[in-house]
Amino acid sequence: MKNFLNKIKTWLFDRYHILFKSAAVNHLRIQEILKSPDGTYDLT
Repeated sequence: MKNFLNKIKTWLFDRYHILFKSAAVNHLRIQEILKSPDGTYDLT
């Protein structure tokens, strides 16, 4: 149940950013998510 609630929270947070935040903020957020611990970016 906790995992399900975490997924719902993440989904809602993502939709909020897509609808109400600027493209630049979203781009920086995605770049931060893709960044590896060693400082490089993991492109999928």
